Amino acid sequence: MSLLDKAKAAANQAAAKAKETAGEVQQKVELDRAYTALGKAAYAELEAGAISSETLAVLATKVRGLVAEEATDETPATDEAPTPPPAD
Repeated sequence: MSLLDKAKAAANQAAAKAKETAGEVQQKVELDRAYTALGKAAYAELEAGAISSETLAVLATKVRGLVAEEATDETPATDEAPTPPPAD
């Protein structure tokens, strides 16, 4: 086998491995999206009172806290300088 043939074979193996890896990554992305959709649906059902679960209630409390924190972080900034603390 010539050097060129060996290089072609190695390139083909690398391409096959890259396709396999890309497929695995795509599958993980799709799984993550499915879990996210499931979580959002469960949260909506829990909030609507259609389902009840202590485990989901704990997680929903965490989600509510993060949403509230995010809303606080998104408050528009003012042009005013921060008020300095009182002098002692």
